[in-house]
Amino acid sequence: MSALLKADPEAFYALMEDRERQLEAFLDFGPETYTPTLEGTGGVNPNVGTTGYSFGLFTQVGRLCDVAATISFNGTGITGGTGAWNLGLPLPIQFFKTSTGADPSVMGGKGWLVDASASPTRIDLATELNVTFGSDVARLTVVNSNVTATNPWAGGPAAGDFLFTHTRYWIAQ
Repeated sequence: MSALLKADPEAFYALMEDRERQLEAFLDFGPETYTPTLEGTGGVNPNVGTTGYSFGLFTQVGRLCDVAATISFNGTGITGGTGAWNLGLPLPIQFFKTSTGADPSVMGGKGWLVDASASPTRIDLATELNVTFGSDVARLTVVNSNVTATNPWAGGPAAGDFLFTHTRYWIAQ
């Protein structure tokens, strides 16, 4: 490089500017938004209510995806759906092969949900990625038990309840 600088300073500075542009392009991996969905494995999806919302951000660096999702229940029409809850992810999951077939789990994450009833409670939450759940969802669990319309809520989700998760996984090619 120093030889290029001495021989042709303009070419050297052009090369440095090109490298700087390449580095900036590589480092420009800001978060993108997506709308996370809740899916009920029993055929009826949970409903966040008339003024509830879901919001998500994800960052992709190479084939690694970091996802943060928030779902808030509010208004009228809130239901817990049927079956275990799956959280929709922005990009498909890469499951790796093992000697016995597909690796059943690839990374995952954690978070919490808040039951905002008379005595608000924060409950630790986990997101599990498993080939049997599907290639674009994370199963929501609390204390090794699936989140459902009645678990951990006694009467199902209600206005003011919310959940937050952070999940990391490999993206399918």
